[in-house]
Amino acid sequence: MAAAVVHERGHLKDQAQQLSRALLSRDVIGQAKGILMERLKLTPEQAFDALRHSSNRLDEKLQTVARAPGRDRRVRRHPEHPALANPAGLRALPESGYRRCVLRLWLTRRWLLGTLVAVLFGVACFYLGLWQWHRHVEQRTKVDAIARNYGAAPVAFSPALVAAGLPQERQWTRVTLTGTYAAATDLLVRNRTLDQTVGFEVLTPFRTDGTTILVDRGWVPNAQDAETSPRVDPPPTETVGVTGWLRTGEVSLGRDLPRPQLASVNVADARAQVPSLSDVDAYVVLGSQVPAAPAGDHPVRVLPRPEEDLGPHQAYAYQWWLFMPGGLVFIVFAVRRESRAATDAADRTGTSPTKPKKVRIWDEEDA
Repeated sequence: MAAAVVHERGHLKDQAQQLSRALLSRDVIGQAKGILMERLKLTPEQAFDALRHSSNRLDEKLQTVARAPGRDRRVRRHPEHPALANPAGLRALPESGYRRCVLRLWLTRRWLLGTLVAVLFGVACFYLGLWQWHRHVEQRTKVDAIARNYGAAPVAFSPALVAAGLPQERQWTRVTLTGTYAAATDLLVRNRTLDQTVGFEVLTPFRTDGTTILVDRGWVPNAQDAETSPRVDPPPTETVGVTGWLRTGEVSLGRDLPRPQLASVNVADARAQVPSLSDVDAYVVLGSQVPAAPAGDHPVRVLPRPEEDLGPHQAYAYQWWLFMPGGLVFIVFAVRRESRAATDAADRTGTSPTKPKKVRIWDEEDA
């Protein structure tokens, strides 16, 4: 009799334990269903079917699958079972969860600093492109002025043409002058190239109607070295009719060169050597003169028509502007790649991705 009572108590105790485990498993499975329903937008039946499918596929008990961390990712990685047949529902929240993970990673100090560098890179590219574009516009204006003025009919030179300066659109205006060259006052402009040969351009003061203006008579080759001024045939001594093109003087390079050399066609530098020059910031590039200069042993070659190439500035501007978003595009792809790598690693280990820990300034100082 006593043995039967003990056996009955043991049986009831086992039943109680089984019921307790069943209730606990039911709670765990219910929680897992709730997580899947919320994260994957499934119905209760679909959530349970997803757990059951994963249990069969993984050869694990249902409560083991339900209790495992990252259960929603384990289910999501194998969406082939019927419970996940709704692609819209499957993508809705996982995508937003992925975005939240990317956003958390991007908000770390390392990636915020990288974003700041990318933004500064984009700003620098914008201004470099703008600089190249302005150079393109300037070169376009020069080319248009050459195309419009170089072959036009000449006009008589007068001081009024250059009194207020010569704007870009009037560069290379073709003019005629009548007067005389100043004797023995040639100036030589250094480092001028003609046919890939370095030499000098010859500037000679020309008196016409009370104005003394520089005339660029042309080019001569270097002497044995740059410090030595080459010999140059003199200009005509009688009254000469000159046809040429008006140019604005160049910027002074501020170099101290032996007389009569100049570093650039700067009228103020030339006036320092020839005080008789008029106060006009312009000179004339010789095209032809009548009578011509007498032939000698050191002839001056008339300068050819200037090049009308626009150069690469426009292409450079477009390239810089195309580079502008490059830094931010790199940041986006790098953050997405790192976030996806962290998610895949968590899927393999069955753990949740670790939330980046914020490092405070005082923590760094204590370390």
